[in-house]
Amino acid sequence: GPGLPEQAPSVKRFTLLFGAVLEVSLIARIIHPSSPKLRPIGLRSWMSNASATATRVHRIQIHPTDHAGAPRASEFIHRAALLGTTITKATSARIYLIEADLSEDQLDEVVTKLLCNPVVETVQVGTSTPNSDAILAEIHPLPGVMDPPAQSTAAAITALTGVDAMVSTGYRYEIYGLDADETESIAERVL
Repeated sequence: GPGLPEQAPSVKRFTLLFGAVLEVSLIARIIHPSSPKLRPIGLRSWMSNASATATRVHRIQIHPTDHAGAPRASEFIHRAALLGTTITKATSARIYLIEADLSEDQLDEVVTKLLCNPVVETVQVGTSTPNSDAILAEIHPLPGVMDPPAQSTAAAITALTGVDAMVSTGYRYEIYGLDADETESIAERVL
């Protein structure tokens, strides 16, 4: 469901030099909603250690369509190749974590009017289930690190719906052809 999973024992978490958190794990352990080791948490809890009231966190994934290509994934494959690592395939998506009391209609309006260009992108509300052959890497800014796309998205949501929102953005990569340790190593150097 919506929200970020807590750090499960199988998750490797490390901080990249530019202030992002990268979590690399076997995909079924991170994403599968029936995993007993995962519990959705509120965005405020993820963004700081301060306690906060429970508000629904909407997870929106924006994927490029096949005909539009995936420049972010292609760049990742290219940069890995320059470092001598062959990745057989990679996909990417933009992630928006929106903490707000939005109705379904308001959320649909936010997605269609602000976040997704339906000509070249598809949207997934919640978490999509990736191929079991993939290793997942997600990058999200650490608390206190500027996230200008999140700030402008939050302001646009408020202007569009009249509802105050907290937003965090990130990127999701599904990486094929590497094991978890290789993925962590290359992601630390490339992402």
